[in-house]
Amino acid sequence: MATNSIFQETVQMLPETRCRLQYEDYFLLDDNLGDSQNDNQDDENSPHLQSGGNNTPDYMNLEDEPLKLRFEVVLLCVEGCGMVRVNMQEIHFGASELLYIPQGVVIDKVHIMSSCRMAIIYMAYVNDDYLPKNSILLRLSAEMKNEPLLQPLRSESLRFFTDGYRLLRQAIADEYLTGRNDVVKGIIQALAASLLSEFDRVRQTGQIPCMPRSEQLFQQFLTLVRQHYAEHHEVSYYADRLCITPKYLGLVVRQVTGRRPVEWIRDHIILDARAMILSGNYTIQQVSDMLNFPNASFFGRYFREHVGCSPGQYGRRLS
Repeated sequence: MATNSIFQETVQMLPETRCRLQYEDYFLLDDNLGDSQNDNQDDENSPHLQSGGNNTPDYMNLEDEPLKLRFEVVLLCVEGCGMVRVNMQEIHFGASELLYIPQGVVIDKVHIMSSCRMAIIYMAYVNDDYLPKNSILLRLSAEMKNEPLLQPLRSESLRFFTDGYRLLRQAIADEYLTGRNDVVKGIIQALAASLLSEFDRVRQTGQIPCMPRSEQLFQQFLTLVRQHYAEHHEVSYYADRLCITPKYLGLVVRQVTGRRPVEWIRDHIILDARAMILSGNYTIQQVSDMLNFPNASFFGRYFREHVGCSPGQYGRRLS
């Protein structure tokens, strides 16, 4: 079996648990839901967290060590709450909410209390043959738009997703299950259909908030930055894409956030650079090339100006 990118990229941010379950090169499942009939029993067979008991306040805690995801994350929160900062945007989630985080983003802060009960599916698309090819999956992909998504769930949907997750674990754990891959596909399709129904419900009930024009423009700018910061560092590129002048874009962004557009672009570049350097998978020259700098020396000066040390010194600080 090929080396699994899920384990390479996630082990540093996961707590020690007894319920981590891998399915070939496709999924890594983890949760602290416990057995549905014995949630309060801490026995050898119940998948509870090894988080140090009541004296340990955090289930997951990551701070100032950016991680660039090469996988996708689906987090189902049953009880409690937490926060994940994705591409410098803090996403706070709570009970009866589902959080989707796409691959390619940078996470630099995670804070989840030990009282939070949740299930997490990490997905690495080494090979997507296991995904059912149907209109449900295609529409779901279009709805998500490769952006982080926080979706509130009705109590019925929460039970459906929780039961579906448990069923997925059961199917993956049963090596002798006839047609196991088809069963996994079917469960994924059922969960996708349920999530689409939640999107439709929110749309039909008019729960989508109306955003002022300036905030809409800023969000459009930020979406473009997330997509193109590695190739385009100049404000004029984003203004052109939005069909406005750089001066007007600057006024709007400062009005909404108190910061200049160039600062948002810079922060995305630096965050990605830090994540790649800390991963140990790239040379300084490779990072410079991937972020479209003229050469490594120029990148080094840019990095030092905004981080306070050279890329090499930054990479050695955790050695």
